[in-house]
Amino acid sequence: MSTKTIIDAKQNTYKGRNYITIAALVIMCILLSFAILGYIKVRAVFTTNQKVINANRVLFLNQEINSQTKDVVIGTRGYVIAHDSSYIRPFTEGRKKIKIYFEEITNLTAADPEASTLINRLKKLVDDRITISFLIMEIGGKNDQKSTTAFKNVFSKANALMDDIRSTSQELQEKYEAIIKDSLLANESNLRNAMIIFIILFAFINVILFIIYRMFKIDITGRIKAESDLRNTNKNLETLVEARTQDLKRSYETLETKVTFRNLELEKLNKAYKEKIDQLEKRN
Repeated sequence: MSTKTIIDAKQNTYKGRNYITIAALVIMCILLSFAILGYIKVRAVFTTNQKVINANRVLFLNQEINSQTKDVVIGTRGYVIAHDSSYIRPFTEGRKKIKIYFEEITNLTAADPEASTLINRLKKLVDDRITISFLIMEIGGKNDQKSTTAFKNVFSKANALMDDIRSTSQELQEKYEAIIKDSLLANESNLRNAMIIFIILFAFINVILFIIYRMFKIDITGRIKAESDLRNTNKNLETLVEARTQDLKRSYETLETKVTFRNLELEKLNKAYKEKIDQLEKRN
């Protein structure tokens, strides 16, 4: 193999490396895109889960507010009927718990204007019902005709308020049950999409790793072959140089021998010419 062919092989190897580098950058961008998309889907799942947790908490607080409102009503009726101050205890504890529950449920629904409107309406109805409970306990201890009439009017208003409370509470419950249902469906869709994305990502990574492996294998094999050819060429050049040197050396030795013999012949001729000249001179 000639030196030019070896140089071309090396240049092709370098070009192959450049192509591999570009391909790796493109692959990294694609993988990053898939990873970001998968992260978005997973994050959406966690966000939806938190939304479901908050919705369940709102439903629980809504039920507790209803339950404590009923305790307030029962305490009020018990005090009015039995005139027993022990019924004041569930009334007082119910009021305290209702206040705490409304604070928490207001914070949970602050981002939802529609829910906030329902909570504010429910809070006003419950506050009005508690205020009427005070009036019922105050009027219920009197036995005159005027107090009896007032008691009936207040009691009728209290029942109407309880109906409004139940209606508003039911509306709030239906809203958050729908939110939970929609969130679970969205969660299922996000999980399915995230799984598909990660499966595609996993398969894509395996394919890319295989391609990179093959490309590097071809690149390394080509480089090893080029280096082996270069070594063989260098050895051949060394052998050729050595052989040429030996040829030149032999030629030089042959030429030197010829020159030596030629010099000897010339010396003999010179000597013979000199003897003839001397003889001629003696004759003369």
